[in-house]
Amino acid sequence: MTDTNLVVGPVGGLEHKIEGYHMMRNMHEMVFPSGQNTFAITDKGMARSIKVTQSDEGWDLGGGV
Repeated sequence: MTDTNLVVGPVGGLEHKIEGYHMMRNMHEMVFPSGQNTFAITDKGMARSIKVTQSDEGWDLGGGV
């Protein structure tokens, strides 16, 4: 799900978020909390020309990713 600000909202996991970014065509990098990356996530992002980046900063863990 994307809102009018092109923010990808709650969807069922990182692989689904990558698909959402891919559908928007102008999104080329996805940042998500550290510890959630796997080879499958990185590979899926690369296959869709999306850079996947982990970050420890700025996450509100109370509301989910």
